[in-house]
Amino acid sequence: MMIDPSHYAKAMSKASLEELIEERDCLIREIEEYEKGDSDFDEIFAINPSPEVVYKCNLKYLKEVCKLIDEKSNM
Repeated sequence: MMIDPSHYAKAMSKASLEELIEERDCLIREIEEYEKGDSDFDEIFAINPSPEVVYKCNLKYLKEVCKLIDEKSNM
């Protein structure tokens, strides 16, 4: 089950700048793998959530992580 982007952002708000950057990079890799069609999402998420849901959530999570990176890097 995927969590709401606002809850995701709240959970990530305590992360360091370095941890946020690592999370961003991980999300980008997963998004790119889905877009290229060479991921194993179908095997990993055979039941729920669907690969499309994971992809859409990852895009929203990426947005939240980028906001947090911006906030932490401007301190």
